[in-house]
Amino acid sequence: IPECAALLCPENSRCSPSSEDETKLECKCLSNYKGDGQNCEPINPCLQNICHPHAHCTYLGPNQHSCTCQEGYSGDGQVCLPVDPCQTNFGNCPAQSTVCKYDGPGQSHCECKEHYRNFVPGVGCSVTNICESNNPCHRNANCTTIAPGQT
Repeated sequence: IPECAALLCPENSRCSPSSEDETKLECKCLSNYKGDGQNCEPINPCLQNICHPHAHCTYLGPNQHSCTCQEGYSGDGQVCLPVDPCQTNFGNCPAQSTVCKYDGPGQSHCECKEHYRNFVPGVGCSVTNICESNNPCHRNANCTTIAPGQT
């Protein structure tokens, strides 16, 4: 439109028909910018809570952002699901003597299975010596724990 040349709209705005009177022209901010048409500032999409509640938003420029799931969550930033370490390699708990217990997103701990005790990280639990704690054998017999819970 030739009449737009006289308006000299600044950067990040364009000449458009007036919203109040379509016979008049005015400068309006481009989409992804806000202002009065003479001063147009980029809109930060991160201020509009566009990422998942368990994600961080990073502003990269007008209408540009990145969503990254928080620690303990996995996904694309639009959807973030809690990570259960127990679902991957038993949460690094030795499977023979321990069980993995989920504590929350990205967190777990190991507990000794029945007939095991004294958890050592990376090693596991030792077999409970039934003969020491609750000897089920006759008083004149030798007691030996041969397997967890068995004498």
